[in-house]
Amino acid sequence: MGYDCEVDMIRIAHDMDLLTTPYAFNPDEAKEMTKAGADTVVAHVGTTLSGTIGAKDVMRLDEAVASVAAMFGAVKTIDKNALVICHGHRGLLQLAASPLSGRAWPDRSPGARPPCHRVRRSC
Repeated sequence: MGYDCEVDMIRIAHDMDLLTTPYAFNPDEAKEMTKAGADTVVAHVGTTLSGTIGAKDVMRLDEAVASVAAMFGAVKTIDKNALVICHGHRGLLQLAASPLSGRAWPDRSPGARPPCHRVRRSC
């Protein structure tokens, strides 16, 4: 089928006023999904290490953060109000789980805000 078919599907779903949350694996795909009308782009940075599928190798945490930041930036060039979340890499989960360590995100991705869950204040 190909990724182009997925972009078309998101465009059709957007036209039908359905909620869309497609995965993107690089900045170009993130832009295409945003142009297609995605409500939230999921910046995918690979699987977590081990787990039920037994992955043996994942990208380094700094690579994962840079990849998410690049997709975030790509989306924001198309729509400054678009939402971007990330999926994958256990280190990202650990980074996002702590309000203090989550503060590193704005340094690595201008315009990004630290995760708000577990924080009793507005970000």
